[in-house]
Amino acid sequence: MSIRSLINFAEVENTAIGVNFEYNRTSGSEISFCVLKKEKGKLLVLRQGKGIKTIDALMLELAGFLAREVRIHLNFEGEGIITKESYDSNTDPLTLFPGIQKADFVSQRYANASKSFASIVRKDLVEENEFYKTCREKVVSVTLSFFIIESILRFLAEETKIVLKNYLVHVLNESIVEFEPHDGTADLTVFQLGDDQVSDDVIVAYSAAATIIIPNTRLEFLGLNITDAQRIFQIKKRTYTYARRTLFGLLIVLFVNMVVFFSLSKEVQQLEERISVHEEVFSADLKSGSQARQIANLYSNLGWKVNYYPLLIADQIAASLPENIELQRLEIGVLNDNLLQREKYYFFESGVIRLQGIADSPLNVATWLDSLSNLSWVEKIVHHGYEHDSKSGRAMFEFELHIK
Repeated sequence: MSIRSLINFAEVENTAIGVNFEYNRTSGSEISFCVLKKEKGKLLVLRQGKGIKTIDALMLELAGFLAREVRIHLNFEGEGIITKESYDSNTDPLTLFPGIQKADFVSQRYANASKSFASIVRKDLVEENEFYKTCREKVVSVTLSFFIIESILRFLAEETKIVLKNYLVHVLNESIVEFEPHDGTADLTVFQLGDDQVSDDVIVAYSAAATIIIPNTRLEFLGLNITDAQRIFQIKKRTYTYARRTLFGLLIVLFVNMVVFFSLSKEVQQLEERISVHEEVFSADLKSGSQARQIANLYSNLGWKVNYYPLLIADQIAASLPENIELQRLEIGVLNDNLLQREKYYFFESGVIRLQGIADSPLNVATWLDSLSNLSWVEKIVHHGYEHDSKSGRAMFEFELHIK
């Protein structure tokens, strides 16, 4: 059983297909089907059909469901199926039909508190059915005639007579006690089953699907081995049940571990904080001494006349900045890109200041540059770019100040 099948098994377990084959030499054979799903205690019709003439058409109707591991119940009725009343519910149904070759027939026994009925049909009518041969691994049960409707009699508790497409069925205490064939001219019967309406020519297929999900029938089918599909399904059901229980157990273990983890994590965190405090105290002197030496080396190698010189420059630039210009970047000491590319060496030119920003107009930038050029420490100004954005109406600028 694949992982995907295991995950989807809960839905498959509650979905069933009932198919009814009605044989008639005069009007031709017809097929009806019904797909049911049990959801929140209710049976819901997912799809139903009637009057289908070919197996290919039936396969097309059920294609989306047959791709999954659903269970199928097949029912056969009409010409070729013979039914008679039996006075002994334990009697082999085939013995009630003298003169037949028992090996060529399959039979069905239906018995309730007051009546018993036996039905037979030639075995090849079932075994040579193309749908049965194609979907045999999904077929879990087979029945004959209309007796499968007993599976839904509980939902029709007030009914004493049920009009089917070809029969008038008499019901007593949710059991079939008598039936009469009719010519099909009776008014169409529509059954209200939950939220769904099912017509009399689909009700047998509906009952066939219902008996898979909610087994409740006294039908016994004899003479055909169809236990493999049901046995395989039960194996998968047990596998699904064990897997679900195992998963539930793992979730409980994970939940317990999570509770223990979070209950201990606070204590672990407090211990780590104590250790961290001791480590910080121990290394504080070493870090402060190292930082002091690094800062001293940095200022001594940058090339400024005095250590406060960059602060003085930055202060004067900020003081000269107009309100309509936004300074976004100020670099005091520009990285020498050529030296970095050639020798992989970082060298900052202390005599160069790079400025980048946004202005409303080139006139504002030009006015500011004039102001900067008058500063005593500015040797020259080198322009690198001015790009105007027509959408925003603003421009990006970049230039460098060279210090004397």
